[in-house]
Amino acid sequence: MTGFGQCEVSGSDYRITFEIKTFNSRFLDISVRLSKELASLEVFVRNRVREKVRRGRVEALINLQTSEAGLFQINREAVASYCALAEDLRKEFQIDGNLTLAMLLQLPGVLQARSPSFFQDMQAFQERVREGLMAALDAVATMRREEGDHLERELLDRILGAENLLAEVESFVDASTARYRDRLWQRLEEYTAAAGVNPDRISQEVAIFAERGDISEEIVRLRSHFTQFRALLEAGGEVGKKLDFLLQEMNRETNTILSKSLHQKISESGVLLKAEVEKLREQVQNIE
Repeated sequence: MTGFGQCEVSGSDYRITFEIKTFNSRFLDISVRLSKELASLEVFVRNRVREKVRRGRVEALINLQTSEAGLFQINREAVASYCALAEDLRKEFQIDGNLTLAMLLQLPGVLQARSPSFFQDMQAFQERVREGLMAALDAVATMRREEGDHLERELLDRILGAENLLAEVESFVDASTARYRDRLWQRLEEYTAAAGVNPDRISQEVAIFAERGDISEEIVRLRSHFTQFRALLEAGGEVGKKLDFLLQEMNRETNTILSKSLHQKISESGVLLKAEVEKLREQVQNIE
């Protein structure tokens, strides 16, 4: 299911932004993009995502920005030393001129790179990353849950439609079997009268052939699958794979009904039933 979540956490000299997007997919596929300073946390991020998402494509973007003002510090001891040496030179050699700020900043050792605060306590920094990541994942979960509620209602409506179509198929079973048997028997009677075939033997063959078109078992199994489908939806949790398996079985039973069909109305309703099962299966691919 689709979802989007974002969050931001900050420290004295850094800011981290989190963006998590999820898309429909049959399998779990995680893509992680991190600022180079956060590269060591990729496994950590993937594991946290797996705790929250079981199915779908996940894109996680985590960006770290550091404060430029905190990147450097002044080495005051070096400045004092340079100034003292300059004053000694000026007095000793009677050199005119003053040491300016611009000159000082260009001297070696005056400006020193400062390590960002998160390098000083990586454990605390990782906890901040975890807080931000989990907040973004929680937002994704909320959005996916809302979509899941909508999807559940749609699936229940479709399973009801499938049940109604199955009821239509069932309503034609007895009439179609009887009509087929009568039509076949009539034709065989005409043939046996001319050919002198034993009527009892023909009656037996008619019964066997008509039995091959019996779809009562398929109807019973389909109705059972529909009941299990509803129960799984109501139970909640990670039911996507179970629902997918059930729909494979529904599709198999529907195909058998169509292959055995002895009546045009059964074929028509069976085709619609198969289409409904296919639509259900498409939607179930998006459920964890």
